[in-house]
Amino acid sequence: MRRPLLVAALASLVFVSGCGSGAGLATVEGRVTKNGQPAADHWVRFTPAGGGRPGNGRTDKDGHYELFYTAREKGARVGPNRVEVGTGGDIDDRGNEISPPVGVLEIEKLVEDGGNVIDLEIPG
Repeated sequence: MRRPLLVAALASLVFVSGCGSGAGLATVEGRVTKNGQPAADHWVRFTPAGGGRPGNGRTDKDGHYELFYTAREKGARVGPNRVEVGTGGDIDDRGNEISPPVGVLEIEKLVEDGGNVIDLEIPG
């Protein structure tokens, strides 16, 4: 009689751990620069190589960014990611595009489990 309970408990643990939106996430932050100077007000996107939800962030006046996977969860998916950095893409409070997004960098980076500091240099 204990065996079915054990199997049910293990199955529920696998289901819960595999289905959470936070599964396979790691924190990612860093600094974006161009010619060694901070690149302020740039968007940063890490998209998993196999597809899926990206982690997004925006640089501050010092070029620092931090990624968010959802409004409540920080980070990006662990593994290889396509990294894009750009300007524009601003939207007003009605959802209208103010300026079109313009990509300035596209590279591949590996997000590892745990905390990641990934600095990015925009080519001059």
